[in-house]
Amino acid sequence: MLEHMTPTPRPGAVEEPASDLRAAQDEARSRWDGIYRQGRETRLHPTLARFFALAPVGRALEIACGTGTNALFLARQGFTVDAFDISEVAVRKAQQQARQQGLPVRCFVGDAAAFPFPPETYDLIVNFYFLERRAFPGIARALKPGGVLIFETFNWRHLKVRPATRPEHLLQSWELPRAFPQLLPLYYREHENRTTFIARKPGARYGRYLCLPPHLLLGAGLPPAAGRCRQPA
Repeated sequence: MLEHMTPTPRPGAVEEPASDLRAAQDEARSRWDGIYRQGRETRLHPTLARFFALAPVGRALEIACGTGTNALFLARQGFTVDAFDISEVAVRKAQQQARQQGLPVRCFVGDAAAFPFPPETYDLIVNFYFLERRAFPGIARALKPGGVLIFETFNWRHLKVRPATRPEHLLQSWELPRAFPQLLPLYYREHENRTTFIARKPGARYGRYLCLPPHLLLGAGLPPAAGRCRQPA
C-alpha cells in the first residue's frame, strides 16, 4: 500500500482554498501519472553525484523524487532517505526498487505545497527540476544545522528552448540565493537554461569553514560576500 502525505498548514502562510489546491494537485497527479506510465524513469543527476559528499551522512529528503533514482543513490551512500512525488505511478516504482534492494528509503505520495517540513530534521535536501516557491521557507526550516541543500532547475532562459513553458515555473536570475538568505552559499551557477544552487545551514560543528573558497564559486552575479567563509552566528 502506498503512503500518502497528510497536508499540513504552513506557519504564517496564506493558504489556497482547499478545493483549489486539491484540483491543482489532482491535475498534476493525472498528468505525471500518464508520463510515468509511458515508461519515463528518473536519471541520476550529475550534480548530486558531484556534490552529495558536502553533506554529513544522516537523513536526506528528495522533493519530487520521480522513480527514485537519486533517493536510491543516496541510500547506497549511507543516508536514510525520505522521498515523495505527486505521481502515484512514480512512487510505486521507487518504493518497489527500494524494497527489492533493501535500501532505507521511505517513499510516499504528496505535493511539496503540503509537506510539513519538520524543523531541523534533514542533513541533506535535494530538489531537481521542480519548482514550488511556497516550500522555500519549509526547506530552510527542515535542514539541520550544518545540513546542505542541493537545488537545480530551469531558469528564465528556458523560454528560448521551450517558449510554451509557463514563466512562473522558471527561476529568475539570483532568485535562489535571495530566497534562502539564512543559508550560506557553497556553489552557484546559472548555465544557459539551468540554475544550480548549493548551500549550507550554519552550524557550529563546521567551525568557520562553511563554504567553498571564492575561486570555486561559479556564480553568475552572486554578491562577493557569498564566497567568504563565515563564522556561524
